Amino acid sequence: MRVPARTSSAHDILKRHREVWARKHILREIYQEWYQRILEQFPQPSGRILEVGGGSGNLKEYCPAVVSSDVVFCDWLDVILDAERLPVVEGILDAIVVVDVLHHVGHPVKVFREAIRTLRPGGRIIILDVYISPFSHLVLKLVHPERVDFAQDVWSEEHLGGDGQDPWDANQAVATKMFWREVTRFKTYFPQLNLIKRDFFSYIMYPLSGGFESRSLIPQWGIVPMRRIERALTPVGRFLSFRCLVVLEKSDPSEIVSPPPY
Repeated sequence: MRVPARTSSAHDILKRHREVWARKHILREIYQEWYQRILEQFPQPSGRILEVGGGSGNLKEYCPAVVSSDVVFCDWLDVILDAERLPVVEGILDAIVVVDVLHHVGHPVKVFREAIRTLRPGGRIIILDVYISPFSHLVLKLVHPERVDFAQDVWSEEHLGGDGQDPWDANQAVATKMFWREVTRFKTYFPQLNLIKRDFFSYIMYPLSGGFESRSLIPQWGIVPMRRIERALTPVGRFLSFRCLVVLEKSDPSEIVSPPPY
């Protein structure tokens, strides 16, 4: 579960991830389940769907209609753009998909402002990101160099990653802080976005798979038994989870009721 060395360019890292994806069966199995969770949340399966932070381009295998983007050029993606400044006209998108990206974003509040601007009423922003449970916090602290910093002000207008030059800068606590620990504050900041779903999952299978950077500890024959174990752990998932899914839906302006002051 290492993260890429900073000596490699972002393009080289994503190219390597694409190669890992092609040869690592267990990784595709895991993400297929995650992508299915995302697809189930599309308001219109054939609508205008934008993926930001498309990386190695894997979502397009399951949703060919998605327009996949990133901040770096990759010839398997459709467009280069920044989620904080979308070159998209107002109110045109049916969905924005953000997979394993929110914790890398320099200004999370700007991403949600852009979502409000570019989504149509009823459009959704669907976020799959790191969830910090007691177990995942311990594991990530021991083996993953990306920081988990709940003390950082994720609502700040300052860049969360310092100088903003490294697209791999990260704070893995962002989603958990915004949508669990400080969800009331999120609702105050963005009354136009209704939180219609938040869930956590992925207990031991993903960390044991090694992700994109390490060798899997699960043999191919172990995938089915491991899925059974994952299901059995669901009742205690809040203590074990490594991932979360958050779905926000843009309100019709006439239906917005301002929440009480935070």
